[in-house]
Formats: sequence, structure tokens, C-alpha cells
Amino acid sequence: MKLASSSESIVVTIEAPQIETAEAALTSTIDSIQVNQLPVQHEDWTTLLQLSAGATKPGSASTTSSTVPAGSGINLNGLPSAGYNLTVDGTNATSNPEFTSFNFYQAPNIVNTINNDAIQEVSIVKGIAPATVGGTMSGNINLITRGGSNQFHGSLFENNEENLYDARNQFLTSRPHSSFNEYGGSIGGKIVPDKLFFFGSYEGARLGAYRAITGTVPSNYLRSIAPQTYSALLALIPAQTSTPSSPTATTASYSGAGSTFQKDGNGDARFDYTITPNYLLALRYTRGRPYLYSPALLPINNRTTVGHMDTINGNYTHVGSRWTENTRAAFSNLLLNRDDGDEPDGNGLWRRHSARRSGTLFVAGSGFVEL
Repeated sequence: MKLASSSESIVVTIEAPQIETAEAALTSTIDSIQVNQLPVQHEDWTTLLQLSAGATKPGSASTTSSTVPAGSGINLNGLPSAGYNLTVDGTNATSNPEFTSFNFYQAPNIVNTINNDAIQEVSIVKGIAPATVGGTMSGNINLITRGGSNQFHGSLFENNEENLYDARNQFLTSRPHSSFNEYGGSIGGKIVPDKLFFFGSYEGARLGAYRAITGTVPSNYLRSIAPQTYSALLALIPAQTSTPSSPTATTASYSGAGSTFQKDGNGDARFDYTITPNYLLALRYTRGRPYLYSPALLPINNRTTVGHMDTINGNYTHVGSRWTENTRAAFSNLLLNRDDGDEPDGNGLWRRHSARRSGTLFVAGSGFVEL
């Protein structure tokens, strides 16, 4: 007689609830793998925000220039983009002192807020915000930066785009030259094992291209009848490239190409110190230097925009047996210089200068208690 055998298995299945009943806030996260591996143009992490339900980018032209609040970044839950808040490691991180945006006024940036290699996680909170989120109407976007560990890790990358595969602009007869290079890297590791760690990253970008320039200029007829007194002024305005419908029309259309140049450099350095397992300290410094040279219809009215961003952030965390306390503070120094009527070498015929400077000190704290 054979001995009988028996077996027993226990299967435990846990499913996420269909409806969140513990809190009213809607949260979603984008991790570092998605930020660095999903295909996005020019390593722009803000493109991935639309993966979150209820998040859309405004379709207006002001989205890219950040000149008005309605187009400063992203709409959350159908509310205007002026209603969201942008933070890095829990402190305010907008580059525009007038309203929340991912980039400077008129967007000389290629790198928005912080470079991709420095991002550990993007956290998006919508709906009725919890007590840890303030100063927002539609939601909060918080970037959590990466820190070092006991293992040394690093990365390098370089992206190149040329005009070979670009389509021709419908207003131009040929395909203008363009070249884009983006490069960077990161390194992190230990200074003192299990105590002091570091992480640093840098991303640089260079964009040189010809872009279409269109506008209304004096017609050849107006030039022919204009008094000689205005000849010097009319010589500064491009000649018409199309024939107006009326031979006595005083204005005509112009279509051409102008050379634009844009560069950016964004660096991030972070140090983490484990005082004890219950006391943690983190310090971060972020630096951005965007530059944009834009051609105009009038060659003497070309524009140069230079931005400076320096941010220092500190985080202190105390973990108790049944509670956690976090105190964070940051200081941001923003400077934007804009010169109109200036050539790239600074030898413009005339020049109009404007500048914006702001300094922001942000201090916040939060605590959690387990009941």
C-alpha cells in the first residue's frame, strides 16, 4: 500500500481599492526611470506631466514664452495654469517672480527648473490638497532630487539633432540649417560610509538655427515716392519679398530667415548627512545660466536674453517612534537681463536694456503623527 500525500497552498490576493476613501487628494508620481528613458524632446521632463490624469499643457503660444499666467506651464483638473505651485524638495522653485512657471520670462531656458539626471521623482498632487501642500489652487508639482549612496554611480549622455531630417518651413524656399547638441552627466557616492553622501549632475545644451521671420514692410512703391529724408530709415527695413495686389499699395509682405542661438547650463549638487538614523540633513545647490539670441524683422532690433538662477535648499528631518517632523528652507536668487537692438558681439547700432531681479526666501515645516 502506497502512502498517501497531501499538499496545501494558501494564496493571498490584495487589490488596490477602486475608490480612495482615506483622503481627498489625487496623487501621481513619475519616477527617475520614466524621466530618463521615455522619449521626450530635448530631455524636457515637463512633457511627462501629461501622463497624469487631468494634466494638460495650454495650447497658446504663451506656453513656450511664459509671458502671461494663462500659458505659464500646465493646467490641472481644468483650472488655469496660474493656479498650480512648483516646488523642488518641498520649497518654491519657480523661475518667474510674477507667476508660477517652469522657465524664465520669455523662456530663454532649454533646461526647465532642474536637469533630468538630478530628478529622483516627480510628485503631482491635485484636488483637495493635504496639509503639507499650500499656496496652490489647482495642485502642486514637487520634484524630489537624487542623493548619493554607499555605491558610486555615474552617467554620461549626448544628444545631437541636425536639420537633415527636418521639414521645410512653408514660408521658405529652402530648408534652413539647424544644429542642436545636449550633453551632460552625473556622479554620486559616499564621502563617509553610512554617514555622508554626495551627488552632482550637469546638463548643457546648444541650439543654433535659422527660423522664419515674417512681417509687413514698406512696399517698393512707398520707397520710390518717399522723400530723401527717410532713405536712411528705410534702408534699415528689409525689402519686400512678395508683390502686393495693388501697384500703389504702401505696404507689402516680407518672408525670410534669421539666425537664432540658444544655450543653457544647469548644474545640481546635493549632500546628505545622516547624523543618526533618526536625524537626517540634506543640502542642495542648483545653478542655471540660460541664454537666448533672437532675430527680429528689423536687423537692428535683435534681442539678447540672459538669465541667472541660484538656489540653495536645506532639509532637516527628525524621525520619532510614532511621528516624523521635517523643516525645510530655501533661498532663490533670480536675475533676467534683456537687451534689444544688440548684436551677439555687443556692437548694435542702438540698445535698450531691461533687467529683473528677485530674491525669495522660503521656510516651511510639516509633521506626521501615527495615531
